Amino acid sequence: TQNTKLNLPSPTEFRSGIQFYVYNFSEFAIELDDGHDPSELMARAIYLRKKYDDAVIYTDGEKWFATGDLS
Repeated sequence: TQNTKLNLPSPTEFRSGIQFYVYNFSEFAIELDDGHDPSELMARAIYLRKKYDDAVIYTDGEKWFATGDLS
């Protein structure tokens, strides 16, 4: 497979309210990964599995949050 992992930086490096969008224009999945244990990513799922899936990712300055076509 050609899945891609999107590594998120520490949310504490950004001020509250920063947001960005992730779009999957490929035929493969994109995995959101914050690289921290415990996770600093609050989302119902971490994959954009299908072509044209998208998600908005934003921070409160302490954690990442994601919503959209995640599965």
